[in-house]
Amino acid sequence: MGAFDDLIPKVQTGNAFADLIPQRPTSQPSTLSDVGRGALAGLERGAIGLAGMPGDVRDLALSALPQPPAPQPAPEGLYGKVVSALEGARNALELPTSGGITKAVESATGPIYQPQTTPGKYTETAASFLPAIAGGEGSIGSRLLKMVALPAVASETAGEATAGTPIETVARAGAASAAGGIGAIKKGATPVEPPSADTLESAATKA
Repeated sequence: MGAFDDLIPKVQTGNAFADLIPQRPTSQPSTLSDVGRGALAGLERGAIGLAGMPGDVRDLALSALPQPPAPQPAPEGLYGKVVSALEGARNALELPTSGGITKAVESATGPIYQPQTTPGKYTETAASFLPAIAGGEGSIGSRLLKMVALPAVASETAGEATAGTPIETVARAGAASAAGGIGAIKKGATPVEPPSADTLESAATKA
């Protein structure tokens, strides 16, 4: 080490002017804003899920069946045109799914808001369950507890615990379903027992 080493300027590695470049602040929303926007997004997703439920149920049922063979190319000529027209009509009559509706909505209005904070995520999930209380039995408070609060908390907690894994969707749905059942038990609902053989025989005799 030389006697004049302290007088030699040190060479800095990396960008020597990095400290002079202003950093763009991260756009983390406030909790209150995130909760409000999450509630609106949840209502939108809940309405879409309700509208797409018939198609979702159909797809779920079809997924359990053996997959059909790959479609063959349409024949040429008039017969082929008739087959193509019938296929187009069938596709037009397909039941809408929540995924298809979401894609159509987002293509027209942009992506549905995704909450960034934990309170916002729980609020969004709870709001998505709100359409389920329409036309249900019991008081509003009872339906809010059984169909919104308990399933939402269970679903979001399960989703947070399995976030990013292949079972996240199944965990959310399973937890929501289980919490709904627990809610019914807590409110004193009793399962409906099937009629006994004696009851059926008596009814048949009277008929």
